[in-house]
Amino acid sequence: MKKLLLAVCFLSVFFFPKQTQALSCIEPPSANITFKQYDGVIIGEVQEIERKSNVLLLTVEVKKSYKGVEDKVIKLYEDVTWGTSIKGTEYLFYLNKENGKWIHPLCAPTTTKVNNEFFEGKEELLLKEKEVEEQLQKKPNYTTTLVLLVAGFAVLLVIFFKRKRR
Repeated sequence: MKKLLLAVCFLSVFFFPKQTQALSCIEPPSANITFKQYDGVIIGEVQEIERKSNVLLLTVEVKKSYKGVEDKVIKLYEDVTWGTSIKGTEYLFYLNKENGKWIHPLCAPTTTKVNNEFFEGKEELLLKEKEVEEQLQKKPNYTTTLVLLVAGFAVLLVIFFKRKRR
């Protein structure tokens, strides 16, 4: 049995490697520098939150746009683990655009408190009424398949070692 466990552990290292990265958010820079860092800066209310595998898809009604966003309603993506947005709450969102999709980055200084003094000198963009297209392409969820493969492999190893003992 120890050999079986050792074999499974050894093989899992080679067949299922997972790249990991640490989240290293530092103190956010000043409002002026932060404004320049992001592709979109809006004040918007979260209308809907939908879970899509490893992300949350937020439908946001844009109240004011100061940079990048021109549509009255947008869809944006937020990490399912770190996402803290609440339906019906108004936020100051700092967003990035990746592959034509609005992303709410993990370290973005998003807040419910808007610093009106900073935005007094900023030009507000005109918003367009536009149908929001579904931007998320479904990515297959391999978790179930992976678990079944590992379980099947373990069963085969048990059968193999039992037959070898006979």
